[in-house]
Amino acid sequence: MSQDKDAEIVRAFGAHMERERHDLSLVYDVQRLPFPKVQIQSALLRSIRVESDIKLREHMKGGLVVLACYQVGVGKTPINVLGVPIGSVPKTKEELQWAEIEEMLAANNDPRIEKFRILMETEIEQLDQFFKRANIVGFECAMQEFVAARRAEH
Repeated sequence: MSQDKDAEIVRAFGAHMERERHDLSLVYDVQRLPFPKVQIQSALLRSIRVESDIKLREHMKGGLVVLACYQVGVGKTPINVLGVPIGSVPKTKEELQWAEIEEMLAANNDPRIEKFRILMETEIEQLDQFFKRANIVGFECAMQEFVAARRAEH
């Protein structure tokens, strides 16, 4: 893929992240992404390889972590894998009305929570291993292995 196409994909994903304001306690469906997830991952990885600005490279790495929050089969409504949004945890039960507590508990009983939490954690661990491997075998080789593994999973 060309650097121009990669730049287009990275810009579209960056704009998407700005609009969505992600909560890392939520898992979203991949259908919300502006391009297929593997395409975004590949474009980000290639862009990280050629980007000279350290700050931009770190933002792109952060984008790879955010992509772990996108999984197949979630559906229209994001799934909260922690039970409550980060930063929204009440200090005491009195701060909530009982209806809100019951709603949060019911949402936490979704049988898919554990599945998606494990998928997110696994993907983040794979990214960590990718960057460690890139230091050993080189970025290009590690990238090919990573992308091939991600495609095989889907």
